[in-house]
Amino acid sequence: MVVGLGAAEVLGGITEIMLSANGNPLVAAGGFYMKSKYRASLPVSMKYRLFKTSQFVRGWINYVGIANCYQLCIALDHWIRRQVKMAYWRQWRKPRIKVRSLMRLSVHVRSAVACGITSKGPWRSANTPGIQQALSNAYLKSEGLYALRDGWIKLHHSR
Repeated sequence: MVVGLGAAEVLGGITEIMLSANGNPLVAAGGFYMKSKYRASLPVSMKYRLFKTSQFVRGWINYVGIANCYQLCIALDHWIRRQVKMAYWRQWRKPRIKVRSLMRLSVHVRSAVACGITSKGPWRSANTPGIQQALSNAYLKSEGLYALRDGWIKLHHSR
């Protein structure tokens, strides 16, 4: 049994959050699953994508954040960040642009070239050390991405 909790436009597509009653193994961390139908060809700036993602995360944490599900928030936060890194990776498209962009974000030349010419897909590439260094949590926060973990902590420990 899957119960939908809400839908919003995030990352240029429709994002759904569903609650699984039976603990399906495909469902991430404790029964919630966030699914994004992302279209890479959509001509939307990354600032707008991050704004819409942050707006969705804030609304979601206010809607279901009253539950004691800290580990779930951590898992979903990691998933959202990986989706955003994948969106950056797809936006750069060509290998030389990927290398140039990684070097601009202070990644060492050797690591940038290794990441840029890889044959891995965008989802797997988003978890490589070079991209983790370039698109760190601090960088994504400075670009405007709201952390689900921070929202949960603010909601539960604001006293």
